Amino acid sequence: MTKINLFKNKSNKEDFQALLDATSKLRKEQEQDAKLNEKERELTNQIEFFESQLLTVKQRLIDIKKLSNENITPDRMLENLKNETRRNRELCNDILGRELNDKTERL
Repeated sequence: MTKINLFKNKSNKEDFQALLDATSKLRKEQEQDAKLNEKERELTNQIEFFESQLLTVKQRLIDIKKLSNENITPDRMLENLKNETRRNRELCNDILGRELNDKTERL
C-alpha cells in the first residue's frame, strides 16, 4: 500500500489509473489462465482414466468373443474364471509377500 501511495503521489492521476487498470487486467488474466490450466489437467486425467477403462472393456470383449467361438459351456466358463482368479490371487500373494518381506528386512 505504501508503494502504491508513493507512486500515486509521484505520477499524475491519469497515468496512475491507467497503470492500475492494466495491472488489474493482468491479474485477472493470470487467474483465468491458472483456472484453464487446472481444467486442462483435470480433463487430461479424465481422458487417461476413460482410455484405460476402454482398453479394459475391449479386452473383456475379446475374451468373451474368444470364449463364445470355442463353444464353452457356462460351467466350463465358470471353471476358467475360478482358475484365473486363483492364479491372480497366487500372483498377488507372491508379489505382496515379497514386497512385505523386503520392507520388513529394510525396517
